[in-house]
Amino acid sequence: MQRGIAIGLILGILLGFFFFFDSRLTDKAISDKDIEVAHLEDQLHRIAAQQLPAFRLPDSITFCGNSVDLTNPFIYRRVKRETNSIIFREGTLGQLIDMGKDCFPVVERILTREGLPGDLKYLVPVESNFNFWATSYAGARGPWQFMKSAAHQYGLQFHDNADERLNLDKATEAACKYLKNSYRVFGDWLLTVTAYNKGDFGLTKVLETHGLRPGPEETNGDKGTGDEAGELERAMMDQGDSNFWHLVLLVKCKSPKGVEFYSNEQERYAPRVLAMKIIFESLGKFDFYKLDSLDVPPPTQTVRVVVQRDMRMLEIARNLSYSLWDLKYINPEYIGPYPEIRRGQSIHLPANLIKDFQERLNIALPAPVQMAAGSTPEPMAAPPAESPDRFLSLKKNETIWDIAKRNGISMKDLLALNSLDYTACRTIKPGFKVRVR
Repeated sequence: MQRGIAIGLILGILLGFFFFFDSRLTDKAISDKDIEVAHLEDQLHRIAAQQLPAFRLPDSITFCGNSVDLTNPFIYRRVKRETNSIIFREGTLGQLIDMGKDCFPVVERILTREGLPGDLKYLVPVESNFNFWATSYAGARGPWQFMKSAAHQYGLQFHDNADERLNLDKATEAACKYLKNSYRVFGDWLLTVTAYNKGDFGLTKVLETHGLRPGPEETNGDKGTGDEAGELERAMMDQGDSNFWHLVLLVKCKSPKGVEFYSNEQERYAPRVLAMKIIFESLGKFDFYKLDSLDVPPPTQTVRVVVQRDMRMLEIARNLSYSLWDLKYINPEYIGPYPEIRRGQSIHLPANLIKDFQERLNIALPAPVQMAAGSTPEPMAAPPAESPDRFLSLKKNETIWDIAKRNGISMKDLLALNSLDYTACRTIKPGFKVRVR
């Protein structure tokens, strides 16, 4: 009996210890679980805190010391197109970031030594994606994409087993010489960057078509020699416009099947350099693959007007002091670099310029607009009567400048009135009919 009682007491004590320690172990397990959950929550909070915002363009960017206004919807669209092209091209962005760590310090050091803006380093990834062996269809090679003729001209050497165009240090030194010479001609870094892609001579021809021209010394092919820095910039300001963003740089091409089309690759070059700068300066600040849906420019409010005489779109842009590029953007149906609008055709203009258009050109009124149901449209006023055209014949030993001075007309207005540019007016001969009114 006593033995049974003793055994029962021992079993009771053992069961008591078992339940006591089991409850302690259970409490410890629950406590460990709480700690683990808390740790995970802390990690999630840290990840959320480190999550990068959606990528969006800044309101402005400084390039080579000059500000570019990205709130302008037309400039915004051009730069945003290039950022999207770089970001969403498979593998390109990662390759650029990796190679930039090695290449940019070399380029920056040489640019600083040559006294050039550091922002010019972004031409290298645009030209070659840091691929030293890149070769264009035209034969340009290396990180700075030099043609053989330009490479010889700026001191790069060729040997049986070596091509210095592929040497980053030497090619950068040659590019610095090229850029310095171009800047002496154009006095504007965006124009200089464009000339690096198009060539000094090609860009000069475009500027002359827009009624702009270099200073006393003409450019010599693609050599980049010319007037003092800033001379062309001052001339462009005097004649109307020094803004790169207003230029149309379309190039006529042919497809493999012989179909003609216009390429805007040269227009895209400078915006792509700006996009490259924005991306590299935004690393670690934005999630490039998550775009901000609100980061879009406001629509441009336009009004359609009917043209009362034949005129070039360039003439309209000049008279309104408006960008020809922007005017072409809102009128995509008119093709070619400098399209002509024929009498009776319509054209869209920014709503805030309609009054200036009527007063300065005196040739058009807004087309009828669709009225709301039940309303009565107001009758349109008749187009104002135009002064009769007046022509003068160019006499021997007389220039178009003489006619402008004698009739009290500025050269800019006289050229626009006759749809001429500075290049064309140098070649006209005696007997040419010059319109002065």
